[in-house]
Amino acid sequence: MQEKSNEAATRDWGKMLNAIAVRDRVTQTELALALHTSQSTISKIMHGISQPRPKLRHRIEALAAPTEVSSHWLEKVGDAARSSPKFFKIVDAALALVNANE
Repeated sequence: MQEKSNEAATRDWGKMLNAIAVRDRVTQTELALALHTSQSTISKIMHGISQPRPKLRHRIEALAAPTEVSSHWLEKVGDAARSSPKFFKIVDAALALVNANE
């Protein structure tokens, strides 16, 4: 039997999905929506029953990527919020949603 040595076969996709779920405080269903797949597919991957296909692997990797925000970006958002009351309301509403889910 030939041992698979490529990264896709050796990467623990289930642990990666679990880390995303914990970091983002989301359910399997919410992960499935974000990754454009089914909850049952997410469950099977998280429990090591199956491996994601290449397109799903790319989406998982993108979702797992760090979401660092630069101070420059924050400054630009602050400037935009100060100069546009509508933008301020949108950002304020988004923050209220995020805070309500914590």
